[in-house]
Amino acid sequence: MTTSLNIQQSLSILLWNANGLNQQKNELKAFLQLSHVDIILISEAHLTLNSSFKLPGYISYHYDQPSGNAHAGSAIIIKSNIKHSTLPSYQSNSIQATNIKINLNHIPTTISSAYFPPQAKLNSNELTNYLLSIGNNYLIGSDFNCKHTSWDSRITNTRGRILHNVIQNKNLKFLFPPNPTYWPTHQNRQPDILDFFITNLPNHINRNISNLSDLSSDHTPVLLTLNDHVTLKTTYPTLTPGKINWQIFSESVESQVSLNISLKNHTDIDNAVLSLTDIIKNSATRAFYTHSPKTKQDNLPLHLSRLLTEKRRARARWQRTHLPNHFRVTKSILMSELQSALLLKKQLTELHKNPVEGFSAGLIDDNDIYKWEVLIIGPPDTLYEGGFFKAHVNFPKEYPLRPPKMKFVTEIWHPNIDKSGDVCISILHEPGDDKWGYEKASERWLPVHTVETILISVISMLADPNDESPANVDAAKDWRDNYPEFKRKVARCVRKSQEDI
Repeated sequence: MTTSLNIQQSLSILLWNANGLNQQKNELKAFLQLSHVDIILISEAHLTLNSSFKLPGYISYHYDQPSGNAHAGSAIIIKSNIKHSTLPSYQSNSIQATNIKINLNHIPTTISSAYFPPQAKLNSNELTNYLLSIGNNYLIGSDFNCKHTSWDSRITNTRGRILHNVIQNKNLKFLFPPNPTYWPTHQNRQPDILDFFITNLPNHINRNISNLSDLSSDHTPVLLTLNDHVTLKTTYPTLTPGKINWQIFSESVESQVSLNISLKNHTDIDNAVLSLTDIIKNSATRAFYTHSPKTKQDNLPLHLSRLLTEKRRARARWQRTHLPNHFRVTKSILMSELQSALLLKKQLTELHKNPVEGFSAGLIDDNDIYKWEVLIIGPPDTLYEGGFFKAHVNFPKEYPLRPPKMKFVTEIWHPNIDKSGDVCISILHEPGDDKWGYEKASERWLPVHTVETILISVISMLADPNDESPANVDAAKDWRDNYPEFKRKVARCVRKSQEDI
């Protein structure tokens, strides 16, 4: 057994005005799977006391609005393996800060994520009180909503002068990126630098700061890398490299331990201790199990990586040109496609984690989240019982606003499945009113439908065909007028599906 002592590594900190953290959760999760940032400082988190924000491998803390309204506020998201402690948040009319403490190069350092609401009046006394409250060594990341040419803003405003004076009086340093961080959509407003860092960390700590084109709000993220050391959590010695199944461990120990032993002298006791130690080791080895590394499970498929790359390029193009058309492309097309891909990935993961009786689902190609293959097991007490019917489900990039197309590749005889295998069911019809008046809008596609609800509806359709608006007229005619023939054809399809599986 070996003991792993404190490990040290460089630290990457992302600063971002999310303009609502929960609505950006999927995109942030995808970004972190690729970038592995250590700490994320969020302005305008829009969280409340009842909000719960969780990301795999991270711990989150947030400042809550006293009013209970989901607006403004700040948050910190930190890797769960970084040793840290929480500090009291700072609350005033003009400053809303979430604070934690880490050991940076063995020096206790406060990391503060703050938001300075633009409508609140800023004064030097309040700023000074805030700085005094967070300790001797600190790094503050914020959307300060303060403009000054010293950090490359286009102009200097009153708030910027107040902040700049405090920074100078306290001998602090400001770390700002090379390009604007705020990108207003209004044509009469100009991009500017509002998001940056203030610190009193020593000059010998090497640092690099840059803009990123990832993540979607009217602020671009800022990445700060400190090429110094951060203390990680200590790991402790263990008998096994994985987790223990305590039921198996207990049964193994009980089956090997004998209470009918002699303990009359030192030799007997030593032998008994050695024997018990061996039993514990052997039982632990027998009972341990391992999980696949999360980093491998969470790796993004190529299609999601491609979408993120395209989004970054489109955003960078819009930032260069500031043309409204480029902005619309970035926000509507790419983000719609990215969000649909993330939603489908989430639904697929959920189906694998919690399988639903009656069907299984997977991807035809691991690099294309929009093309699924499902296997439907013929529902019991129906003519299709015992059958194994494969189908392909193709999702549009606009999912869930538009429905997928479903096509059986296993031969199947059914009134609502045409002879080429295409499924005709109300919930897979385009949303809105039926121009022919046969279906209500509520019966057609709705964005609340998931892969699970679609397949459950199809399984229900197998048990209860609708012969009033058939896709396969011959099957509907057999169903109504020649039921024995319908049963014979279905039975043939069931046998064939069993042979093909």
